[in-house]
Amino acid sequence: MLDPPAAVWVGLIGLLIGTVEIVARYKGDPRRALLSAPALLYITVNVLACLTMLACLRMIEPDWLFSDLNGKPHLQKLSLILSAGFGAMTLFRSSLFRIKTADGELGIGPSFLLDTLLFASDRAIDRSVALPRGNTVKAIMKDVSFERAKVALPVYCFALMQNVPSQEQQDIGAQVKDLAAAGLPPEISAYNLGLLLMNAVGAGVLAQGVRDLSPHIGADPLAGDQQVGSLATLMQGFDFGQAQQLAEACISLGRPVSATGPADLRIRIADLSQETIHAPLKALILGRWLVDLVGYSAVKLAMDGLRTGTPPGPAAGPGPADPPSPQAGRAPTPFRRMLWQSLARRRGVREDPSKRR
Repeated sequence: MLDPPAAVWVGLIGLLIGTVEIVARYKGDPRRALLSAPALLYITVNVLACLTMLACLRMIEPDWLFSDLNGKPHLQKLSLILSAGFGAMTLFRSSLFRIKTADGELGIGPSFLLDTLLFASDRAIDRSVALPRGNTVKAIMKDVSFERAKVALPVYCFALMQNVPSQEQQDIGAQVKDLAAAGLPPEISAYNLGLLLMNAVGAGVLAQGVRDLSPHIGADPLAGDQQVGSLATLMQGFDFGQAQQLAEACISLGRPVSATGPADLRIRIADLSQETIHAPLKALILGRWLVDLVGYSAVKLAMDGLRTGTPPGPAAGPGPADPPSPQAGRAPTPFRRMLWQSLARRRGVREDPSKRR
């Protein structure tokens, strides 16, 4: 018959082993995973395995555990508990040999039982937590712009956590790059970004990061598909030959973008200019890119400046002289002066417009 105190301690070892495994596999929301039925089943199997090992040791009565320690009851009980608890963990995670299959390596031996159960538990736990995870990330990321958040939000969340391993940060950064290159709609990309970060930092830290950075990563209210009519009105009659000029103006006037954003945009504009599609459609595509990158308000301000800018001409009237224009004998338009001033403020230096390319 099992010694009740020994059985309790051995059962606790099995409980601890199973719990640690589940927590390690579901760092994003371990509490929800632990309370799911598949996880409880897996933990129960670990407890039963440890208790079975204890019963086997009591039945076999090995000399090194019973005869050698017969005069030391406390040491004998401790050795029995540790041997049963951690012996079961070692036995049921060992294999005689491994074979390669299409899905990876398959262990042949006692580990096959727990590996199969763990695989089935993983799928069942994933299904049970998928719905609440989806609702949570949708509520957190619904007003987030993926283009503005793909760099700032991960960096800020990792800084809040402090102890996220550098390798895990690099892996998430690579996944974010792949996500940006996938060409998904901005809203879906934002949700996927939230799921990636939630796995590493949890829902609470992700929500705090979004709240703290909301002025900088918030989605523009006119960036969604339901407001494409406003974008079409804004870009109506735009000359696509001014695409690069409009892009530079938007980047100067809008919110800060990633270091690679302007270069990527120039490449996309160059590729779009080679396409054999109607100019109004090109203008609409360009407008959508710019709205996703810097926001509707910045694009509208830049468009108004391009449309209302006064023609170049000599400066009239007394007063401080305007900065020299790249073209000799011509003064810059008020819109260009506004761009130069914006760039100077952004870079923290006073630029000489005559040195601009």
